[in-house]
Amino acid sequence: MNVYYLDIRKFSNDLRLWYQEVSNDRLEKVNKYRFEVDKKRALLSEMLVRYGALNESTLSNSEITFQYGFYGKPSITEWEKYFNLSHSGDYIVVLIAETEVGIDLEKVESLDLELMGKNVLSKKEKAALDSANTYNDKLCLFFKFWTLKESYLKYHGSTIAFDLPKLEFGLKEGIIEFSLEPTLNFQVTPFAENYFCGICSKKKRKDVAFIEMSESELVRGLETSIYEKS
Repeated sequence: MNVYYLDIRKFSNDLRLWYQEVSNDRLEKVNKYRFEVDKKRALLSEMLVRYGALNESTLSNSEITFQYGFYGKPSITEWEKYFNLSHSGDYIVVLIAETEVGIDLEKVESLDLELMGKNVLSKKEKAALDSANTYNDKLCLFFKFWTLKESYLKYHGSTIAFDLPKLEFGLKEGIIEFSLEPTLNFQVTPFAENYFCGICSKKKRKDVAFIEMSESELVRGLETSIYEKS
């Protein structure tokens, strides 16, 4: 599995440079946003998906079209691989794999753990949080639980409200337990500075590669794909 990612701070704020690289549906979505940073994030998200798909297939950019599941989870039409994307703070991540996957990225920020714990954690998870030594330890553990739960929901393509405390995870000595669907595999890892990334997949894969994309690499990859690959 490969995780392609980028830091939006390293990309130009001239959004017109990228309009030709994305679908009309994405442009319509972009134009609905009020703030420039949200427009930028929306454009770069699709560009990163397209780059990853082009890098792992014989498709050309013009051949990439998107379809959407019951809950709105996107996939690429007539492509044998799967992808999922997430963004938080300054980063966008796109996971590509041979089986269904879900990925969630969260920036670790100070919050009311008591209040959020009631909305997100099970009693067992809350007890684990309470046993952590420092506030920072508690905060990191909370975000680990949160990214795992969100990666599970995104694996299933669910965007509807869900009772998150019912999705109970166990974290002990690097082992992730999830009794609701024990055949699924989960990973949670630190990402950049003050981020956690959670991954849900069908197959256990330890060799997840994180690949950072620069603006020149991304744009060059999309531009060269205008020509049909042989």
